[in-house]
Order: sequence, then C-alpha cells, then structure tokens
Amino acid sequence: MLSVRSRKYINLTKWFAQFLVKTCHNDDGLPFTCGAGECCGNACKAKGGLCCTNTHGYKFPCGSGGSCCGNGCAGEGSKCCNEGREDAYPVAVGTACSDESVHCTNSHGQPFLCGKGSTCCGDLCAAPGDTCCQGVSHNFVCCAGNGCCGNSCLAPGSKCCDGNGLPYPVTMDTQCAGSGSVVCKNPQGNEFLCAANNTCCGGTCVAPGGVCCQNEQGNLFPCGKGSRCAANVCIAR
Repeated sequence: MLSVRSRKYINLTKWFAQFLVKTCHNDDGLPFTCGAGECCGNACKAKGGLCCTNTHGYKFPCGSGGSCCGNGCAGEGSKCCNEGREDAYPVAVGTACSDESVHCTNSHGQPFLCGKGSTCCGDLCAAPGDTCCQGVSHNFVCCAGNGCCGNSCLAPGSKCCDGNGLPYPVTMDTQCAGSGSVVCKNPQGNEFLCAANNTCCGGTCVAPGGVCCQNEQGNLFPCGKGSRCAANVCIAR
C-alpha cells in the first residue's frame, strides 16, 4: 500500500523575509526580489525613493530628493516643465521651459528659441537689458549699457565717429579720423578704414606717395614713398 504525502508549498515571501529580502510581484503576479529595496510596479526602488507612474500607467522608480515628471525623473535641483501634462519634462532650475521661451526666426527663416525675458536679434538672442544692433550686413548684440556704432559696440565713455559711411567707436578724448577717411576691404570682404589720402592695399593701407606691391604668393603689401616693388620686398629708388 502506497503512502501518500501531502506536498508542502513554500511561502516565498516569508522565506525571503527571514533574510531581510523584500519580495515583490509584477503585473503578471510573478514574484521577484528587491533585496533591501521596495516594490515599484515591475521594478525595485531604493528605500526613501519615489515610485512614479508614466503616461501609460506603468510605474517606474526615481531617486529621493527629486520628483516625478511625466515619463522621467526630475532630480534634486531640477524643475518639471508642463507638470501634470503628458508632455512634461525636467530641466535644471534656472532654465526656461519651452512655453516660457521666446520664439525667434533667423535670417534663413528657421525658428529657434531664446531664454525667458530675452529678445530676438537677427540670428542671435539678446539677454534682458542687452542692446540689439544692426551692422553693415548682420545683427549683433551689445551688453547692457552699451550703444551701437557701425559694426561695433559703443561702451559708456565712448563716442561714435563717422568714417565715410562706416561708423567706428573711439574714446571721448580721441579725435575722429575725419570725413577724409578711406573705406577699404580686406581679402575676406571685411571693411576697414585707412587715413585720409591713403589708398587700399589688400588688408593694409598705403600712405600718400607709396605703392601697393604683390609678392610671389599673390598677396598685396605696401611700400613707402620713394620705394618700388621687387618680388617680395621693397627697394628704395
């Protein structure tokens, strides 16, 4: 005659508890252990941590000291943009959320964002209090308290001189070059000024009576009054 023994099932929760190991159950009811941690849906979280729920209803762990933010965690020192909405996302404190940002369009018609309180300045952002200037062919930003002068910023205590259509800044005690200044362009296409009665020579100026020479590499260079060009040097007459 066979003796029948009743099978005893082990209670895993109690069995792991004696080793101070936490037993959890996932969405399918299957057990898994979390060591000294705590249960958080299908995952484990550290003691004192957060158990968050994403936009699909699934739980996920976040560390302590922060907060739940949509489908992510906002760590300590962060904030949650669009909190309570499906498109919530974390950013550092001090960073403007997208709905707080200023929407701008660059010179190519492409949109870009500037920070909260900023203003659009061509292809750039001007911080609160900054000055947006219009140069010869582009916009540029000067810091608060500065003005615009041609392609440059005019700092306090400076003045703007008129250089034949190309204004330039100098200190208040500096005499402007006068209306006789000559506007030249360097090989890169950038404008610069030469003194009255000078002539342009590549990226430099030629004084009255001088000549503009070209070296063997095709670069222009000036020679003074009474000199003549000779290959890569100036020769006195």
